[in-house]
Order: sequence, then structure tokens, then C-alpha cells
Amino acid sequence: MVLALVLVGCKATATVAVVVEPNGSGSVSITAALDADAAARVGTDLVTAIRTEDLVAAGWTVGPLQTDDGQTSIAASKAFATADGLGPILTDVGGPDGPFVGWDLKTSDTFTAAGYELDGQLKLTGSLDQFSDAEVAAALDGFALGRSPEELAADLADGSSLQLGIDVSLPGDIDEATGLTVAEGDASGAGRLSRTFVLGDGSAVDEAVRVSATASDRSAVLWIVLGAALVVGALLLVVARQRVRRRRRRRPAPIA
Repeated sequence: MVLALVLVGCKATATVAVVVEPNGSGSVSITAALDADAAARVGTDLVTAIRTEDLVAAGWTVGPLQTDDGQTSIAASKAFATADGLGPILTDVGGPDGPFVGWDLKTSDTFTAAGYELDGQLKLTGSLDQFSDAEVAAALDGFALGRSPEELAADLADGSSLQLGIDVSLPGDIDEATGLTVAEGDASGAGRLSRTFVLGDGSAVDEAVRVSATASDRSAVLWIVLGAALVVGALLLVVARQRVRRRRRRRPAPIA
């Protein structure tokens, strides 16, 4: 369960980003960002603290630590080759009882456009225990996230912040969006959606997510327009030739 490995410190944000390519492949990335206090609580070696060797063994690519303006971050990503590979990765991210329930990506393709449909459920219990299991707890001194419920409550009560961000990028234009907020498309023409949740505050979330997008094939449309123009042009040429022939037939014969 990947999220349990990055939500060990307070004052942290974990962002799960899904990027879908035009052919239905794509990637899922998780970026954990901690401020100076949270990084100090996790330890001086964040890579070791969140056990990146387990992520690599599970097929994730882990990037180097990044430090910018007092914030420390680390990112891990995993690619999927076909649309049906997204769901299992998100289940791996959150675990069987995690926030991504039954997420499924389907694609369709016609001569002029490609369609993308993403369906699933967002489920947050309001408790941080959701992001752990018996195996992770055993590695973290028997507690779900390495701290007792009393310690976690004290951390969150003193102004600490623990957030989960979700970012989805689909090719083309967003036609329908439920459960996520549509953002402006980037320069590549992708439709983007996002949402951020505060974790551990007791607020439960159980919402359906449904997103559909359409990407038009402009080159195919152009060929159709050009083909239609050629057909119309050919018809006009035939009509013009027929008129010329009729005029020639109507001319009076020359007087001898």
C-alpha cells in the first residue's frame, strides 16, 4: 500500500496524478511533499524511511529527493500499457480499503475521434487507519501510521495538515465530470481534473467519480473536408462541361 508509506509524517501532502495518453496507456505518479518539520519527524533519509525498495520491487520508479524553499518531496511513478491497467495500480496505491474503489478506464476510437471514460468511487473514512494494513502496521511499531491514535490526534490538533490531492489528465476535452473539478487544459490539449482532501479530520467521503472526454482527430476531419471539396469540385466540373455541350448543340447551323 503505497500511500501508507508516504503519509507517515504530519504537515504533508500526497498527490496522486493519473495521466492518460491518446492510445489509452499512461502512468500513475505519487508525490509526497513535506515541510521542514514533517521531514525532520520522518528522518534525515526520507528515501530509507519510506522503504522505496518495496516500491521498486513492485514496479514503481522512484525519483530523487527534491528540496525547494524548505519543502522536501519525493515522487514515484508506475506506467500502464493499456486502459485496463489503471485500476489495479490505483488499488495498489490505496490498498483494498483505500480511497480508489473500482476505478475503471475505457477507451473508444472512431475515424474522427477517440473517447475516454473513467468511472469509480472515491471513499475516505475520515480516519488515517484507512491508509494502512496489518503488514504496514507491523513495520511501524504496531501502529497504522507509526503513531498511536493519541499522537496522531495531538499532531493534527496543533495545526498540522495532512492532505491528499488527486489530479487526472485525459486527452481532449472534458464532456462530463462528477466527483472531480475540471481545470484548464494544458498546452498539449489534455483535459485536467483535480480535487484535494484534508485527511484525519473525521470527514467521510463516499462519492461516485465519472469523467468522459473526447479527443477529435483533426487530421481525419481535414481529410474529410478536403475529400468533400474534391467531390463538389468534380461535380461542378461535370455540370459545367454539360452546359458547354448543350450550348454547342443549340448554335444555329452556318448559312451557305
